[in-house]
Amino acid sequence: MRKTFLTPGNHRGITVDFETRTIGSGKLGGKSAALREYQPLFDATVKVIGEEETGLITVPHVSITPALLSDFLRRIGASHEDPAAAIEAITRSDFGVELNVFREAISPFDGVYTAIRSDEATAAGVGLWHTDFVLSDSILTTTLKVADIIKKILKADFSRDVLAFKRRVGIPVDDTLGVLVMPVVGVDLSQMYSDHMFGSTFHANIITGFNYEGTLANIGVGVGGANNRGARSEILRIVRAIHLTKASLSMNIRNSKLLSAGELKNSADIPKAYDFLDMIIDGYNPLMDKLLRELLKYTNSLKTQLYLELALDRKSWNVLQCSPVKIENLEPPDVPDEQKILDIFGRGSNPYAQYGSTLSGRAVVKIDSVIYLKSLNREEIERLRTINQETSNYVLIVDAPPNLIGNVLRFADYSNAAAIVSNSTEALNNIGTHFNGAFREAGILFLVGEVNADFLAGLKQEKANTRKLLVYANDGVEEGFIAIC
Repeated sequence: MRKTFLTPGNHRGITVDFETRTIGSGKLGGKSAALREYQPLFDATVKVIGEEETGLITVPHVSITPALLSDFLRRIGASHEDPAAAIEAITRSDFGVELNVFREAISPFDGVYTAIRSDEATAAGVGLWHTDFVLSDSILTTTLKVADIIKKILKADFSRDVLAFKRRVGIPVDDTLGVLVMPVVGVDLSQMYSDHMFGSTFHANIITGFNYEGTLANIGVGVGGANNRGARSEILRIVRAIHLTKASLSMNIRNSKLLSAGELKNSADIPKAYDFLDMIIDGYNPLMDKLLRELLKYTNSLKTQLYLELALDRKSWNVLQCSPVKIENLEPPDVPDEQKILDIFGRGSNPYAQYGSTLSGRAVVKIDSVIYLKSLNREEIERLRTINQETSNYVLIVDAPPNLIGNVLRFADYSNAAAIVSNSTEALNNIGTHFNGAFREAGILFLVGEVNADFLAGLKQEKANTRKLLVYANDGVEEGFIAIC
């Protein structure tokens, strides 16, 4: 399959005429393995009409296997038995023969923006490792930039968050990772503004078979835009309700990522580029209903539940990442209202309200204890970290809106929690990134709403309070509750 990618600055395309390449021995990383396993399903949706392709198109990519990077880690003495020393060793050590591998990995994409992505043991999008970008060429300094990105990827594997996540989901901590190299799907913004500026039209995270209505789509603008604040979460079956306007995506546009190969000519070019993204949204609005209905047709044809990360290129959807998911319908437990200390009432009279605005996750969980934080100051966070190491199967209640919790707390701070509650009236879409990927994979429920004040008054702060609770969350219908049992 041939695929053309735009190049910034000179407004021409580079054609990549291969699908996959592997550098190194042994098994692939999780992301690469899943992409290659499911590619035949994606290929079956592709049709060529004239010079354009439609369907789910797998982005050409190069995979550096974990074994190759494991050799480097052994050589420098980096071990998961001492994460801090491993991070220090990676920082101070230089790659040797690996530099030739890195140069080989980016060479097919000479002239286009290229994503250097972690290729970890899990194919799911959890956002705990590292991704960065380079404008690929054969210059040594670019290869050294790639090497620096790969060092950050390796150091992330020894971070508190990743180690806590691995322990939570049962991944061996010493399972190392590879690197996934692929071109960025996007648009050249330099035709109108600064040279070498590049962004994306629409970036989406998809969960097929999300509920009885169909596929869930989280849609944003810019590189990785679906993971940024302000993205739109919708069920594709009801695309008539989607309005991807400047107003609905204004926050997402301002949080979108723009790529630049060098210094901008003028700092004023940045807001101008955001204005250009506004123009793109206006231009695509007449097409979005058709594009999203086609996307629903493609995803339904897969006949399996998948998490998909996609980028729109003109009129085709490009697959960047995929992972199998298992989502089942869930009935609420029969609990008297007087026992509930938090109640989230479904989608009510507004079936087109955004999904993910008040909760994420789908499960019924019995809880043994509660931790309550009235603030997120340094002392309380340190205390939470200590309690989290000593306690499991607890509900964490925080008097803070979801975005503050997400910005201040790290996964390792609450890694043993069964559920987290934002005791707030500030319901926001995109409680987390990658469809709350770390929460989803770890089985941590997240709810937003006001907890009963009398119940909170009976809790001691900054300690594990023994309480028997039942937590129900169903993000398929956006309803849930916590009840005393």
